Amino acid sequence: MESAVHLVRRGDASPTSQELLYNTLGFGIPAFMFFFLRISNRGLVMHKIRAEDWCMILAMCFYTSLLVFINYSSPYATNLYPEEQAESIFANPKDVADRVFGSKLVIPLEQSMLASTWLVKLCIWTFILRIAEKTKYERHMFYLLTYIVVGYLTIQICYYAILCRPFKQYWAMPVHNPQCTTYQHYSIIQMVFNISSDLALFYVPLAIAREVKLPFKRKALVVIPFLMGLATIMCAIMNKYYNFASPMTTTYQLWYIREASISIWVGNIICTWQLLQKLFHLRTFDNKHADIQAEPAPYSPSPSESNPSSNNVYEGAQNSTWKRKFLSMQIAAGNFMGLSRRGDSYAGQSTEMTGGLGPRVRIRSVYMMTLRRDEDDASPSIDYRKKNNIA
Repeated sequence: MESAVHLVRRGDASPTSQELLYNTLGFGIPAFMFFFLRISNRGLVMHKIRAEDWCMILAMCFYTSLLVFINYSSPYATNLYPEEQAESIFANPKDVADRVFGSKLVIPLEQSMLASTWLVKLCIWTFILRIAEKTKYERHMFYLLTYIVVGYLTIQICYYAILCRPFKQYWAMPVHNPQCTTYQHYSIIQMVFNISSDLALFYVPLAIAREVKLPFKRKALVVIPFLMGLATIMCAIMNKYYNFASPMTTTYQLWYIREASISIWVGNIICTWQLLQKLFHLRTFDNKHADIQAEPAPYSPSPSESNPSSNNVYEGAQNSTWKRKFLSMQIAAGNFMGLSRRGDSYAGQSTEMTGGLGPRVRIRSVYMMTLRRDEDDASPSIDYRKKNNIA
């Protein structure tokens, strides 16, 4: 009970340099580890570095500078101080100089946070765009990109040209505009664009995973990493909470480390699948290919697959004259028509059809092995096709 008296409620005091360092190591090491896995995946497995990989490399540079500035600035106070301490502060020229320097360090710290966060958003957006290709969400993704870019530009314009004028007030002693030292209006604007864009980024893949017809375990491959994004949003909320609830402390910097780190985790984890596939001989996401491919879009069933009756050649031919003519021409030419079927007990049986085309035409339906199976490996099917010269 005696030791409990010495506990300090979080937010009443700034985190120590040691606490910031522990958070930096605890969250930073996994971030660099996942980044290494991503680059290994691109270089050793895919043999191709894409534009979003360079974007992530740049994001890691800003992320590193964020961690450096947070830890380097921890011993320095800023131009934000209680009014009752003003007299003692200005009586000490060294204290004033240190606070001016500490206030200047906040500027690159904030810019590093913004740059790393928004660059990761772009990397995640690029990944989701490939998933959303040829779906109803594809157009919305470009609307979202516009929103992300406009949000970043709005934040920067407000920071540099609107909220604190003249700009040198950010490190002035004493400061005449409280927004130059509390950053509260800036925090509101940044929080709105940051959280709303994160919610949109994480909603799209979850919505697609819900709609596509895939086994649950393959849906989890997309869902689980993006659910980690909810932790990013929680950290963003917490750093703004402490910015308002405890403006005289730097507690928000702990949550800067956590928010930026977890977003880096998510942005890199989603691009390591091919490496895991190579190491552990896993299947592709959509289970249609035996080889390693670059983030294929989830399988969306075609209209013919979504309607089981349309898989039946005989029924389809009777319902459409042009289909019967087409099949007759195929047979007359000595060809056959191979269709992918699942769960049809009549596969491979012969069927007779008429339709006013003259003599009764005997059709033998040939059903090729499909790669769209839920639990089997696709490799035997591919080998079978190659062995029998089936296109």
